[in-house]
Amino acid sequence: MKQRFFSVLIILLTAFILLSFVSCKQEAGDNANPATVRPTSPVSGAGSQNIPREFWGTWIQMDTGDEYYIDDSKIYKSSSSNKKYREISSGIGNFRLESDDVLRNDNTVYFRKGGNTRNFSIQVAGFSDSYSRSVGTGKQGVTGRRQNENNSSDAESGQSDSNGTITFTNAVADDTQSITVTTTTATVTPKYTGEHLGTIPIVENGMYGFKTTYTIDSDAEGFCYGNYYKTYNLNININNIGSEICSTSMYSISYADSNLQFISSSLTGNLSSVEPGKSKVITFKVRYGELNQEYVDVPISISITDSKYERTWNDSVTIRFHKGTVALKVNSRNFDSNSNAKLNGFVIYPDGRSKRFTVSAGSTNTVLIPWSESDYHVVFSGATASNEMGYSFGFSEKTSLADLTGTWTIQEINGYESNDSINSAYRITDLSYPVKAYLKNGDIDFYTVNCSEIEESFTPVTFVSYSVKEYENGNDDGLVTPGESHYLDVKMQNTTDSNITGVLVGLSTTSDYVTLVRDNCNLGNMTAKYYYSLTDSASSSSYCYLMYSSYAS
Repeated sequence: MKQRFFSVLIILLTAFILLSFVSCKQEAGDNANPATVRPTSPVSGAGSQNIPREFWGTWIQMDTGDEYYIDDSKIYKSSSSNKKYREISSGIGNFRLESDDVLRNDNTVYFRKGGNTRNFSIQVAGFSDSYSRSVGTGKQGVTGRRQNENNSSDAESGQSDSNGTITFTNAVADDTQSITVTTTTATVTPKYTGEHLGTIPIVENGMYGFKTTYTIDSDAEGFCYGNYYKTYNLNININNIGSEICSTSMYSISYADSNLQFISSSLTGNLSSVEPGKSKVITFKVRYGELNQEYVDVPISISITDSKYERTWNDSVTIRFHKGTVALKVNSRNFDSNSNAKLNGFVIYPDGRSKRFTVSAGSTNTVLIPWSESDYHVVFSGATASNEMGYSFGFSEKTSLADLTGTWTIQEINGYESNDSINSAYRITDLSYPVKAYLKNGDIDFYTVNCSEIEESFTPVTFVSYSVKEYENGNDDGLVTPGESHYLDVKMQNTTDSNITGVLVGLSTTSDYVTLVRDNCNLGNMTAKYYYSLTDSASSSSYCYLMYSSYAS
């Protein structure tokens, strides 16, 4: 087994672990003169609209995590690949809205996934009639239309402004949209509100054209992070939205933000011929460097020049990187010692997106959320008589969670009530202490919290323990004394529910009496919840070995 060691001359040992990761993500829009956009009637042949717009979209059942989709007339059970997997009912039935994000059917509570609606923008660009001319320009006064592919009643039309930009509003969150500009149609899926989705080219009859989209292996709920948090895999999809095959072409990638880094990838290359309706995918590894604001939207430009007409198509994608994370820590207890009981929670992000999480009875879970200057909502629900839960939570790694053992007072059981709706949510003002509360049968608890005063966290990998072993010049008494050299090993854990890649560990000391012979280590990838040591031991158990027994004295 490979052995890594640090030889240390010690009177007083002070080692600090610095963990460095890598990251990335999307958004943006340059909309100085927003275009006028208006909702349109359902397309010809669409069914009658008998479910109001405020119900539309994807909902998550709080106690099970099952997803449901509501369109203009029906409710569907969703699967991992099909939002309309199975029809549940026609009409809204006994479902009622308690708020924009909370839906209830008797005692069953549902939370909206992805937010209420999404605004997004596109730019319309055209070419001269000459195929040989390669300059695309923004087009003013062009009519564009979006159509929700899952809901025929969710549609809008608008005209481009002086920059060629059309801004659409009220699109159902997380749904794929078909965008039609004159005779050209492209398919996009807005990832968050305010996203700029690049260029929709006006494609002449008998010609080819391109629309680029992207996917990225983002962290939870589609968020990417800067400050070297992580290296992300970025896939740029180039789709031929025209009616003719595009002959072999050359592409180039460019960007203006110097903090964006493309890792080990050429920014130019060639594409073989692309048939109508087909796509080519270019894969990159990207990360974002220093970031001091809440988030930044980073446009990435893509230019494609074909070999037949030597015509250049320009498009862009925009990736949003967040400054850092905040750790929401939650623990739970079931008074009946039901080991199968789980606490069901939701975090509602400032932009309307949401994340469901669970905490098994007697356990602790950590949920990483983007640091923000705006309010978050934390919600607990889904308890029955057999799985009522006591719980506590805090938003700082320095905050100790409450002790849930022993007998609870009536005041503790009824604490923070009545916070049964988002309008009566309890606002947490002191984040230095944990919230301790009880979730009763059929209860729902809302909290509002602002984490802007908390220093953002970059420690999803946390220190667990360390050990030393004499290497030379020692007397084998197990103590660190002046003049001795020691091996030093450190154990740490990936405490999150996501795998982390590219983990670097550095050791430093403030003592003039300590010399670090080797002060860095590349741990590579860390599996979610796993423990790791500097000496190459890894385990899902906390009994991850500090491996000094394998070293000779």
